[in-house]
Amino acid sequence: MEKETPGTPPKENKSSKPKRQAATTAKATAPEYLYPGKRSAMGKRNDLAFEANRLALQADLDRLDLPHALETLHQQQMDAGFIIDDLAGVRYFQCIHDHGDAYFIGQFNPKRANRGAGSGRSVPPPGVETVATPSCKCYLCTDNVRWQSRGIQMYYQFMVNAHAFNAMCNPFPFMPNHVTIAAAEHEPQSWHKKAVWEGDKIERLVTDLYDIAHQLKDWVCFYNGVGAGASIEEHVHFQAFKFPDGHGLFPLQHIAGKVESRTRAATIMSDEISTTVIDANDYPLTSFRITGERTKAIKAVVERIKRWSAVVSGAASANLTAIWEDDALVIYLIPRNRFYSRSTGMAGTVGGLEVLGEFIFCTAEEDKIINEQRVNFEYMTAILRGVTPPKIERLNANRSRA
Repeated sequence: MEKETPGTPPKENKSSKPKRQAATTAKATAPEYLYPGKRSAMGKRNDLAFEANRLALQADLDRLDLPHALETLHQQQMDAGFIIDDLAGVRYFQCIHDHGDAYFIGQFNPKRANRGAGSGRSVPPPGVETVATPSCKCYLCTDNVRWQSRGIQMYYQFMVNAHAFNAMCNPFPFMPNHVTIAAAEHEPQSWHKKAVWEGDKIERLVTDLYDIAHQLKDWVCFYNGVGAGASIEEHVHFQAFKFPDGHGLFPLQHIAGKVESRTRAATIMSDEISTTVIDANDYPLTSFRITGERTKAIKAVVERIKRWSAVVSGAASANLTAIWEDDALVIYLIPRNRFYSRSTGMAGTVGGLEVLGEFIFCTAEEDKIINEQRVNFEYMTAILRGVTPPKIERLNANRSRA
């Protein structure tokens, strides 16, 4: 077990940087329909035209590194009209503690209230079902993307660790360049559900998240577990967005830095791994900040998630955020219980952004209480405490053990 040692993050091992692999492009072909006789000639023509257009975009984006590929995809999707919100109407505010420098961030984002309705159609045209995706209900399976968005939603496929992922822009974003990065395979989001993948599912999830984030230095990448903000539970996906200019640290990052500064003098620093425990004395949700050499950092995250699963069994969930701090890639692990996904005081679920300390408000009622100045530091603290998982103290009981 790693020694839990707050302190200055170890420098990233540059030799361990994963290299992005371009997805293989090919000539446009029609999908393998489940009921080919039901698909009309014009429908097949539309499918071929979509795929030809997508492959042309794929070829252009393959020439770029991953950050610029995602930014260019965002530009294309804005121009095509798939992205509904340019974020111009979002209002930000801070709530600062009366007796310290702790703070929370709020954003009023009215268009997020419409995200449940989607931006396309829900009834498929005749014969569109494919062998690869017999269910038309999943918004992240690419054979559904074509007809659901009426042909305007494009995606960019790239490879990480020999696994294919499809980057898709979010039509109702909450941050700049907000994309969903979905596994090409249709797999459940929960690590408790059996996967067709070979090997340990949670290890693959953490490894792929780490290696995607490693290529996105000015971005934030995160995984929301089931009951921890995941809006699509039947398909594995991450989310990523570009760090907004002038945004500053997320509140959880700020608190983690304070904890490190307070404990550094009494701590022996490891040269390979560092785990900072942020407990209820410092932040409403127990959190773990893990950084260091790639393999050891991934192992430390995986082991702690498995330990949490052993404590609460199938109720275990988590939020995982991968973010660069100076020259080190850091993982924030916030253990969750899938039965506690919502809290009083906020209409939406408490997900990856909220556990970092930034809250999305989107309804007229929430706008009213913000304008009445009823949303303050204590209000936001209560939201996070409302999703505090039972038995979390068992995970944190042996924090001082090497």
